[in-house]
Amino acid sequence: MLANPYEPGPDGSAALQIRRVRFGVENDLSPPRRRRRYHLLWIEDGHGAHEIDFVPYSLAANRLFLIAPGQVHRWLDNEFQGRIFSFAGGMLEAPSREQLMFGSGLHGWAGGHPALELASRAASELITLANLLEGECHCDPVDWSVVRPLLNAFALVLGRTARETNAKGQDDRMAELLRLIDDHYIVEHSPQFYATRFGISASRLNQISTKHLRRTVTQLAHDRLVLEARRDLGVTDKDVQAIGHRLGFDDPSYFTRFFRRETGQTPLEFRDAVQVAVQPQLPFERAV
Repeated sequence: MLANPYEPGPDGSAALQIRRVRFGVENDLSPPRRRRRYHLLWIEDGHGAHEIDFVPYSLAANRLFLIAPGQVHRWLDNEFQGRIFSFAGGMLEAPSREQLMFGSGLHGWAGGHPALELASRAASELITLANLLEGECHCDPVDWSVVRPLLNAFALVLGRTARETNAKGQDDRMAELLRLIDDHYIVEHSPQFYATRFGISASRLNQISTKHLRRTVTQLAHDRLVLEARRDLGVTDKDVQAIGHRLGFDDPSYFTRFFRRETGQTPLEFRDAVQVAVQPQLPFERAV
């Protein structure tokens, strides 16, 4: 048996944990926190709501949510039965990660949606893999050489199913574009930079992104900048100048103007709104 070679959780937990919730309440009305690991929330029954990157989503039976490292998550009023998968980023190989993060439509920006409704066929395949994973995780010691391929297979099936549902008809290049923007959004906003990677003109890449994502390349890069700013403003006490500087804005006033132009709020107005936020009064089916 191999020792666990992967990153443990911040509390020393295993690289992969699968926890069953049996009509329990998860950290009801907890403050938002930035996740360091992948979390998959598989809702089997129940109700409630939670927030991912400050957007509320309802919980309902046969609904699965992806929360990626770096995303901000907050539980709202909830009571449900299901499974929570928590695993370190090192557990996913590059193809599985890119399928899940950028090819599936489960990303939380660029028109993505982090929830997947599980039809019977998809649920059956994922249940089989989840049960195998859960069984392996209960072995002592855990054989990570078996667990990791199973987790990657689970991620690939989940990503494929989500793509068929959420990103149907999307140009394959869009997944790569989103990955590139995620890597370079702080310093590269020009469509020419990204178009060069595909060997096409900037105008052609803008046509493709507008068709499939309804945003130009520059708009996508700005969306990613705003998302990162919101995350820092919402869960840290860094001052606005420091956040703007980290995101490539040397002039604090320009960062404030940019943020207000994109969101309708100043950075401090957004932070104040997060700090005083209470459970939103939303119909449970609003977001899905």
